[in-house]
Order: sequence, then structure tokens, then C-alpha cells
Amino acid sequence: MRLRAARWISIAEPSHANWASLVLRRTARRASDRDFALDYLYALAVIATHLSRLSEDYVLFASQEFGFIVLPDEFRPGAA
Repeated sequence: MRLRAARWISIAEPSHANWASLVLRRTARRASDRDFALDYLYALAVIATHLSRLSEDYVLFASQEFGFIVLPDEFRPGAA
């Protein structure tokens, strides 16, 4: 199993010291290659949170209690 893994990652003859350091370096490199996906998902989550809070404030300020935002009749829901 170990020799097959060594051939898979292009090591001719794995020594104990070299094997551990090489595996750790390649593992860290593979993990850092996926960091962009986590950064992208985090950015999308932050944008979604801000849009949710903004829309909640919009609905609150457009309510009859506040009346800060008045929409034209074309945009108001109602019976057809």
C-alpha cells in the first residue's frame, strides 16, 4: 500500500524522514488549493445576510406604521 502510494505521488523509494515531510507538504498544498471555494462560499453567505437584513428593513419602513417608503399603485399587491 505504501509503495503504491509512493508511486502514485512520484517518489521512487520512500524513506521514513522524506516520506513524512513530502506527504505533509503535498497535503497542505492540496488543502490550500480548496481555500478559494470556501472564500467564495463565505462571500456569498455574507452577501445573502446583508440582502436579507436590507429587505427586512425595507419591508418594515414601507409598512403603515412607519410609512417612510410609499410605492406607486403599480407595485402594490392587491386584488385584481
